[in-house]
Amino acid sequence: MALAADGGHPLAEQIGAGDASDRLRAVVLDQIPALVGLLDADGNWQWLSSQGMQTLSYPQDQPPVEVLELVHPDDRAGLVRQLSDPPAASAPFTLRVRHRDGGYRSLRTVVRDLRDEPAVQGLVIYGLDEPAGRGEPGEPGLARMISHELRTPLTSVVSFAELLAESLDGTSDPAVAEYVEVIERNARRLIRLVEDLRLIASLEWEDEPLRLASVDTGQLARDALRHRAAYSERKGLDLVGDEVEDGLRSEVDRERMAQVLDNVVGNAVKYTPAGGRVSLRSRREGAQWALDVADTGIGIPVAEQDRIFHDVFRASNTRTEGIPGTGMGLLISRVIVSRHGGQITMSSELGVGTTIGIRIPLWQAR
Repeated sequence: MALAADGGHPLAEQIGAGDASDRLRAVVLDQIPALVGLLDADGNWQWLSSQGMQTLSYPQDQPPVEVLELVHPDDRAGLVRQLSDPPAASAPFTLRVRHRDGGYRSLRTVVRDLRDEPAVQGLVIYGLDEPAGRGEPGEPGLARMISHELRTPLTSVVSFAELLAESLDGTSDPAVAEYVEVIERNARRLIRLVEDLRLIASLEWEDEPLRLASVDTGQLARDALRHRAAYSERKGLDLVGDEVEDGLRSEVDRERMAQVLDNVVGNAVKYTPAGGRVSLRSRREGAQWALDVADTGIGIPVAEQDRIFHDVFRASNTRTEGIPGTGMGLLISRVIVSRHGGQITMSSELGVGTTIGIRIPLWQAR
């Protein structure tokens, strides 16, 4: 569908009279000093930021043409690939877009697949002028910039939502309090997503230092089980440490490795139905710390397993069953394990369960 001028396109109408999530979405995206567009699953404009209109020199009452018509003919095939199968954690790419005067402007561009995010529900395309975003392919500068520019307005949204909540009294319409709570909850959710994107970029480019120390691997494993014990009990799961070997140590960043274990055990608990079992084994395997987390959960389709550790990706059956999540946990875990000189693997059978295996070198006294 074609984009209409502000106040006339469908999303703008929803923002004026719709739910809090749509209003939050517009407030946040319109504050970013870059071209930001929201596309539907077919790649059609749903919304374009005011800055995007200015970047292309279109007045607010005269929106640009369809997406592909804006793109240089030589760049269209690449954009179609990005929109057809969005690699949510992919490297930035250069896209030449047509200025209103007929010339082309080079933008450093990324596409993010946020169709599963309630506060977005679409494909988001970000574009910066090439001089501002120039760098080697895959350089995390653009991801960090986007994270920073998103976090700033989101923090403001949270702050104002908190002030609104504090100003409500017993005479206020209950629906107003509910709307404010939705705005704050979704803004905090987006902040967490932004922080995860920043962390992925920083870890992959080794900008995020690891604070290495000799750590008790058994204690890490037991902590991960303890953190999920209460929820597992409420859900009716059997969460057990089948084997946790004592006396082993590994030189790791305690906080980051605890994050990995929490992601892996948390996923196992989340995707295992009531009455199922999640087991953890932590032991020596030669010169390595071997940790395996096995569940009797829903499993992952074979055709999708290669993407689990390399994209911001959620398996199709998790979306079908309405299980919430961001698809970033295992990607972050893979990057952290790799930074420690280790490996993370997965075996899974649909409807039977999944096992995640982690191997990290054991600490050796120098």
